[in-house]
Amino acid sequence: MTFRRERFECIFLELTNRCNFSCLFCPDALMGRARGQMEPGVAKRLLDEIAEKNLARWVNLSLMGEPLLHPQLLEIAEHGVGLGLAIHVITNLSLLNAENARRLLDLPIAHLALSLQTPGPEDFRLKNAPDRFSLDKSMELIDLAVRSKLETESSTEISIHLLTTRLERPRGLALLEATRARLDMTDRFRKRARSWAREFSLPPPSPASILDPLRFWLGLDGFVPLLPGVSLSFKRATLWANTLLTEGTEVEARENGTCQLALDTLGILWDGSLTLCCLDFDGVLSFGNASDGRLGEALESEAYQDLQRSFTDGRLIQPFCQRCRGRVRGPSAALLVPGSLPALTGEGLKYLGRFQLERTFRRIPQELSKYLKK
Repeated sequence: MTFRRERFECIFLELTNRCNFSCLFCPDALMGRARGQMEPGVAKRLLDEIAEKNLARWVNLSLMGEPLLHPQLLEIAEHGVGLGLAIHVITNLSLLNAENARRLLDLPIAHLALSLQTPGPEDFRLKNAPDRFSLDKSMELIDLAVRSKLETESSTEISIHLLTTRLERPRGLALLEATRARLDMTDRFRKRARSWAREFSLPPPSPASILDPLRFWLGLDGFVPLLPGVSLSFKRATLWANTLLTEGTEVEARENGTCQLALDTLGILWDGSLTLCCLDFDGVLSFGNASDGRLGEALESEAYQDLQRSFTDGRLIQPFCQRCRGRVRGPSAALLVPGSLPALTGEGLKYLGRFQLERTFRRIPQELSKYLKK
């Protein structure tokens, strides 16, 4: 038996870097590169090459920006699905409607992520969403997407994303940090799931377990099944390469180290620029351009090979990487919130289930080193 092995865990294909939100936990407002959108022909050629050369386990149709702002998103997603690619779409929900939700589910894409992130009325204001959009509207659209999936029996996985700052607080914000807060939020969504199950004559979601408080305390609540193919996903907030820090904070850059993320993923920005990292919101790690459809050539270029060798050799040669892997000094240095030791333990355990073991054992110490003293 022959096993196919993809070159990358994920390729982020940014269809647009435009967004109609300006979330305080996102670096959108700091982004200096031009705003625009990828030409459909370019996107399709890139998907052709990704499929032909088996370059990625899955393709996320965004890096920055709201993908539903791209007028040809559905056409591009359909092309990728037709090639046999596992296509992922994440949306802030504001442009989701019955028609585009049904079309995405009918394709079917592999995964639709509903980025709720801030489930409380006060927290929701951190998104700086358009005035016409509200938390109640977000919940209505989550209902719409889930009901559409259950009605059509689509194979698309739906996850509802909630942001937690158990380890890092972008701009000092605290969101769903406490174990109790995440347990309560899970209970709320289990109640919704029971109503969906009744409506579609499905088995009800599993009841809360007596072990849930321990699991959530350890941070093993990253993925909470609600119904078959529908789940909650508690996503760990990031400082976006140590750019979303509080005032008066400094970063002690590191020249030695590595980053498995840069070896496992690839970002293709809307103008075709190639970057090593999904956190590279400004494209400063660009090593080439694939808008002409020659992605393979760029990946074999000396510029890319030099970058890859530097990571495997334990050298951080890019200032962006040196800052990202650096140590925070000052007000934001108190990033380890109560329960941080179990949180770190839980992060390590989650990686065991999230990545191939070979990659996991390389990445865990790299992640922990950000929080543990030298």
